[in-house]
Amino acid sequence: MGLDPQLNATGTDQELQPQQLLLDTGNLRLLEHIPSEMLETPADQIGTEPVQDRLLEIMLNEKRFRLESLINSIRALGFLRNDRLIVARYDGLRFLVLEGNRRLSAVKALLSNAYESPSYVHDSIRTLPCFILDGDAISGDEKRLSNYRNKALQYVGIRHLTGIQQWEPASRYEFLARLIDQHHLKPAEIEQQFGYPLSAVLRDYRAHLLYRQFRDYELGRKLRGHRLTYNTFAEATRSPDIRTWLGWSDESQTFENDQHLRAFFDYVIHHIGQPQRDLFGEDDEDWTVESSAETIVRRYRDMLKRHDPEIESNLEQGNYAKAHELFELRRMGKLEQRLKGYISGLRSVSKSEMQEAPSNSVQLLAQLSAEALELRSIIDKLSTQI
Repeated sequence: MGLDPQLNATGTDQELQPQQLLLDTGNLRLLEHIPSEMLETPADQIGTEPVQDRLLEIMLNEKRFRLESLINSIRALGFLRNDRLIVARYDGLRFLVLEGNRRLSAVKALLSNAYESPSYVHDSIRTLPCFILDGDAISGDEKRLSNYRNKALQYVGIRHLTGIQQWEPASRYEFLARLIDQHHLKPAEIEQQFGYPLSAVLRDYRAHLLYRQFRDYELGRKLRGHRLTYNTFAEATRSPDIRTWLGWSDESQTFENDQHLRAFFDYVIHHIGQPQRDLFGEDDEDWTVESSAETIVRRYRDMLKRHDPEIESNLEQGNYAKAHELFELRRMGKLEQRLKGYISGLRSVSKSEMQEAPSNSVQLLAQLSAEALELRSIIDKLSTQI
C-alpha cells in the first residue's frame, strides 16, 4: 500500500532567516523530555515566546541531543547547506520547523552571542536552506498543523529511522506507531520504504503498544512520579516469556491478558526506585531509575522462564517476596544441593559475624533448627512409604 500519495509533499526551496523559524512542540525527539501537556500545545500557542524559549532551553540542556557537538561543528565548518530544513508556513511571517529542530537550536544558540565564532560562521547562518511545504499558513488551525506534520513524515523518517541522525527509542517507536496506526502501513512496507529491518519494526511497535497500555494503567491508578522510559518496555517485549505471559497476539497486535498486564505493571512500580541488594550492588554508584527498571524487568523475565506455577501464582497475587524466595530456591537446584550450601555457609561464619546482633542470630538458628527437624520428620515418613 505505502504512504498516502498526498504525503509525498511538494514545496519550494528558499533561504529563510533563523528569526523566522520556530521550534515544534510536536518534534518526536522531545517525547521523553518535555511535560506531556506541552506536547499537546495548541497550534496558536506554539509560536509564543514562553513556549519557544522553553523548547530551546530543553534542546540545549538535554545531553542526549548532543547540541554542544553540533554547535562546535558549525563553529569549525560553518553551517553545511546541503541538508535543508523542512518547514511549513506558521503565519504571515514565520515558519514552523518540522524537520531540523536540532540544527535550528544550534544556530539560535550561536546567534545568542553565547559563543565566540569567526565571521564566516555568522555569515553561514544569516539564512538557512529550507524546503517550504506547499499550502496555506497554519494560523492556529489544528487540522492544518496535523496535515503538515503528516506530510513531513517521509522526510523525517528517512533521516532519523536509519539515516545520519538516528532517534533515541521513544521517538523511533512513536514514528513507527504513526505509520502503522494512522497511515496503515504494514511492517513489511516500512522495511521496504525506509530500509528499517522488519524484525526491528515488529520489536519497536510491540514496545510502543506496551508503553501505551502502561500509560492507561498509570492514568487509571492516578499514579504520579513513575515516569518510565520506553527502554523499560523494549526490555520486556524482547522476552518471549514476558510476551507470552502478557498474552501477545500477532493477530490482534495487542497484549490481551489484562490480569497479567496489571500484575506486571504492579511489580515494576512496586520495585522502581528502590534498589535491592539482590538486584544491584550495595555500593552501586551508577544506579538510575532507568537502569533499575530494566534490571527489574530482567528479574521478572528470569522468574517467568522457569514456568513454575507456584512462582507465577505469587506474582499474580502480588506476593513478591515469596516469588523471589521461591525463584532463588529453584535456582539453587535440588534439595540436597541446597542443604549442602546452607551447611557450607554456616561453617564459613566468622567470629565477628557471630558477635554482630547475637540475640537475633540465636533466634534465627532456633527457627532453622525447628524447620530442619520438621523437614527431617517429613522425609523419614516419606521414606517409610517407599
